[in-house]
Amino acid sequence: MAADSESLPGSTPPGTKLKFGQEAVITVGVGTGRSLVGLTVTGVERGTAEDLDVVRASVPAVGDRPAGSIYFIKAVLENKDGRHFDSSYSGPLLRGTTESGGDAAALRIAFMEIGLLNCPMGAPPPPEFSIKGGRHDHCQIVFSSPANPVTSVGFQSDGGKPDITWE
Repeated sequence: MAADSESLPGSTPPGTKLKFGQEAVITVGVGTGRSLVGLTVTGVERGTAEDLDVVRASVPAVGDRPAGSIYFIKAVLENKDGRHFDSSYSGPLLRGTTESGGDAAALRIAFMEIGLLNCPMGAPPPPEFSIKGGRHDHCQIVFSSPANPVTSVGFQSDGGKPDITWE
C-alpha cells in the first residue's frame, strides 16, 4: 500500500471480525486528506417489493430482479478527528456476503440520491458530520437471491477480500 493511502494510527487492523453493532475505525481519503471515521455496521435488512420499485425507477439498469432480492446494509459513521467532509463524501463501499459465502451484487452509483426513506443511499452527510463526533447514517444497497440471503458485511480499503467483517 502506498504511503499516501496507508491506514492511519488508530485504524482497526485488517482481518478483524466484529459482531453487528460493534465499531471499527477506518481510514478514508488519501495523502494529507486522510481521516479517521468510525464505522458501525448495525445489520442487514431485506427490502420490500415497493423498495425495489423505487430503485428501479431511479436506476433502470437494476432490471428485472425478483421481489425479495434487495437488501440494505445499515451503518452509522462517526467523524473521529474533526475533518471537514463536503457533500461529495457518501461513505465507504460495503460488501454483502451471502449465506452460501458468495458476494452480493452491490449497487454502485455516484452523485445520485435514491429516494428511499429507510435507506438514504447517496445522501450527502449532514453539516454536523464535519465536526469531531459528528454522526451520519449510511446505507448500501445490495442484491441477492431470496433463497440465499445476505448474512455478513465487509469493508475493504484496497480491493480484494474485505479487511474487516461484521456478522
